[in-house]
Amino acid sequence: MHFQSGHQSISKRGIIGRVIVLLCLACSSAKADNAKPWRLQEHLGLPEWLRFNGNTRAFYETMDNQFRVGGIGGDQLLTWRTMLKLTATKNGYSVAGELVDVRGTLADTGTPLGTDDINALEPQQAYIGWNGSSEAGDDLGLRFGRQTMNLGARRFLARNIFRSTINAFNGIRARWERPDKMTLNAFYFLLTEGFSSYSTKLSQGV
Repeated sequence: MHFQSGHQSISKRGIIGRVIVLLCLACSSAKADNAKPWRLQEHLGLPEWLRFNGNTRAFYETMDNQFRVGGIGGDQLLTWRTMLKLTATKNGYSVAGELVDVRGTLADTGTPLGTDDINALEPQQAYIGWNGSSEAGDDLGLRFGRQTMNLGARRFLARNIFRSTINAFNGIRARWERPDKMTLNAFYFLLTEGFSSYSTKLSQGV
């Protein structure tokens, strides 16, 4: 959907933006009214060693006065991200799997979409791990497989928050943390490439 008129573009996109904001406010108000939030973990009656959680969010972006070379008018994109994670933990050992689905709509024909915007149904994490402690009270951890990671202040390596799609890595990570919170992380990672980058259909979130 592309508009030549800047005034018309602002008007229609402004309406969409206001609707999304109102829906978000309504959801926040409904959550505040409930003293105890509804949790799928409790509803399914899962044991303590098995954790199931997820989340979903809508993200709307709009831009007027295209800055890209050869571009005219404005641009917009509405993405919807859904994430589900299942983790089994027993005697310090853990196995986890996480799925992410990011799809988009309202994009114009010239909108530059890639796996940094849209990534339809992909395993985000799939790893096995171990956590334990030493006689000196140090915390030890080991994780192998596809995983995400936040390191320190998150400037060098982090699980994306603003962007709808999230970077994941294949590799191994070891962690050692002393009682005084001094931490050592050692890891060997290879950045994964989204499956949808190989398919025009999936890159459009179809």
